Amino acid sequence: YVPTRRMNTYQVWWRFDAEQLDRQIGYATRIHLNALRMWLSPERWWEAPDEVQRNLDTLLAIADRHGIKILLSLFKNCGADPTMKVPVDLLDESPVTGYEVHSPSREILNDEKRWGPCFDYVDWFMARYRDDTRLLAIEIMNEPGLHDVDTETRFALAMLKRAREQKGALRLTMGCIGLKDNRRFIGQGLDVMQSHPNFLKSVEQFDSFQREQAALRRDTGLPY
Repeated sequence: YVPTRRMNTYQVWWRFDAEQLDRQIGYATRIHLNALRMWLSPERWWEAPDEVQRNLDTLLAIADRHGIKILLSLFKNCGADPTMKVPVDLLDESPVTGYEVHSPSREILNDEKRWGPCFDYVDWFMARYRDDTRLLAIEIMNEPGLHDVDTETRFALAMLKRAREQKGALRLTMGCIGLKDNRRFIGQGLDVMQSHPNFLKSVEQFDSFQREQAALRRDTGLPY
């Protein structure tokens, strides 16, 4: 779930609107959803950590009133590199030129020496929200391996390990693209598997996916 008129996840927290969230999360209950998947923004947290924390607390309170759990992802491996200038402007609110952003930037992700602020962000989140049952689970990163399997897996594993060291009541998961992608994180702190079988085109494809998923659960002993 990304609120209306937000071109990227940074803007969700930069232009936080509690009234809008209350109204739109209310729609979810009307179509019998019980959970929504959303993303935080390390870029916005690095700028305004106290504000992001207040707004996240507000979001979780709103969702809880509606009986909705939030599956929150800390990092996002889709979109273009974030900047404050063209061609990809974090603040661009135009539906024509606004764009989803990679979080963190490729420049940071590709340089382990620059991961310190990312660890700080994970530490803050785990210290405050690791036992918050208004969350469904904690997703470390959305779709690691989408562009560069080795580099993105190293980053995701490092962040998963950091979160695991501070684990509370909530389960840890990874936003894997395919079912088999989960195997890169099994035994490294992963509690729940997931995958994104977007746009299956037939009942046969769905049945095949269900069989593969059941086999993976049997092999690993992990829920999906």
